[in-house]
Amino acid sequence: MTTNQFNQAVLLIKSEKDFSGVDDSILHGCGLYGFERVTVTLEVAASMIRHYAMQFNGEFDAHALNEIKAILKNTCLICDCP
Repeated sequence: MTTNQFNQAVLLIKSEKDFSGVDDSILHGCGLYGFERVTVTLEVAASMIRHYAMQFNGEFDAHALNEIKAILKNTCLICDCP
């Protein structure tokens, strides 16, 4: 995942898109050693970012955002699916 793709995912989250139908379970454990790189859509990555970095008050935790950005950079390829 590139920085540009990460920024697009964050913008997608801020648009308040409904991610209830997005299955991000393919990324569960992505921070663990030995996790194999996977290809996902931008919506799947955005859903994971929302779960990981969004606080209950609707704000982002900056520290968590930096962590998930580093993790997804190494474990996630984004496909440009329509």
